[in-house]
Amino acid sequence: MSLHDISLKLAGDTVRWVTAPPFELEERRRMSKGDPNNSSALNMSVHSGTHIDAPFHFVAEGLTIDELPLDRFIGPALVFEVDSERYITKRACREYKVGWRHPSAVQNPQFRVAAPTGIRT
Repeated sequence: MSLHDISLKLAGDTVRWVTAPPFELEERRRMSKGDPNNSSALNMSVHSGTHIDAPFHFVAEGLTIDELPLDRFIGPALVFEVDSERYITKRACREYKVGWRHPSAVQNPQFRVAAPTGIRT
């Protein structure tokens, strides 16, 4: 079995949910400026780049991300490369038969939206 990392690089133009703010990296301290260490701060939505929506996102009593077993995210999966401008749409999900309401729904789907740099998996 080969492993594939489908993670997107985090940057200001990284794919994100339509209402989410862009990723920001703030350089807070730099040794090159005389600071005692290098440190940064991140500002981003949890819906930026490569992410998973925990059941709690849509189900009031659903599991939170820290309650999901890690082995759920490692193993065989079907990866869809969605050729979209910026977002995964309902149309794409219907086309790939993804979703709990579809009778032949794909189990453990992973989406990869083409990065602005054109990186493909």
